[in-house]
Amino acid sequence: MENIIVILLIGKYDDRRAEELIIRTLEIAKQYQAKFMILGVAVLTEWNDYYIHMLDRLTNAVRLIGASVILVGISPSLGVQLVHFAFDPEGIACFSTLKHGIYYSLLMEGFSIIKNEK
Repeated sequence: MENIIVILLIGKYDDRRAEELIIRTLEIAKQYQAKFMILGVAVLTEWNDYYIHMLDRLTNAVRLIGASVILVGISPSLGVQLVHFAFDPEGIACFSTLKHGIYYSLLMEGFSIIKNEK
């Protein structure tokens, strides 16, 4: 979808991989002129200070280039962990599913999804 990019965070991250993620995400955002960057975090099962800091750096970098960040895959337990590690979601739309994140970004772009009645 035009202006909407989806990136799923998968696997384990160290300093090198986290830096590559941020740089590549910003390159993709610029290349596709992203207005919305949907970040999927559902498959990241290991959350600690490092991962929260990485997520904070990534979301701030994306917002600095003018794209809105949408976090998807937020489970109740992940929500508790994010609060525990003092992650501040101010200015970031958060949803439990990718579907809801896509619906939200489409709505913000002025689109709507209408069920076709047969």
